[in-house]
Amino acid sequence: DLFESDGWEVRFPGGGLTNDDILAFINEYAPDILLIYGTAPKQAPDVRRLIDTIKDINAWPYMRIMVSGGLFNRAEGLWEEIGADLFATTALEALQVASNDTPMEHYERRTINRRKKRYKKSGRKAPVPVK
Repeated sequence: DLFESDGWEVRFPGGGLTNDDILAFINEYAPDILLIYGTAPKQAPDVRRLIDTIKDINAWPYMRIMVSGGLFNRAEGLWEEIGADLFATTALEALQVASNDTPMEHYERRTINRRKKRYKKSGRKAPVPVK
């Protein structure tokens, strides 16, 4: 809905598709962006094979591949490692990235699931290095 309201033509082929189904979809619709969302950890190698296949056969040379959600939001840099072109953590960010067609490295890097360590207040002083 967010992409459609911004003027994008959106097709949702659904989940659980085979690589052949996705390649047929790409061949039929020639999308500008293929968004892969919410991958589980055990599916990461399959997504990598899909991206490699799309690029190896040059399925649609003008198409960019964006990943978001699930594992990609938790594993920093995974999107680059598996060969995706674009990455976004939220739907709004996906729209911004897609509209600018700019990889995430041009945006502020995020630290995901990293929290500052909290220390209990105590009367002890901070450790001092021993020389």
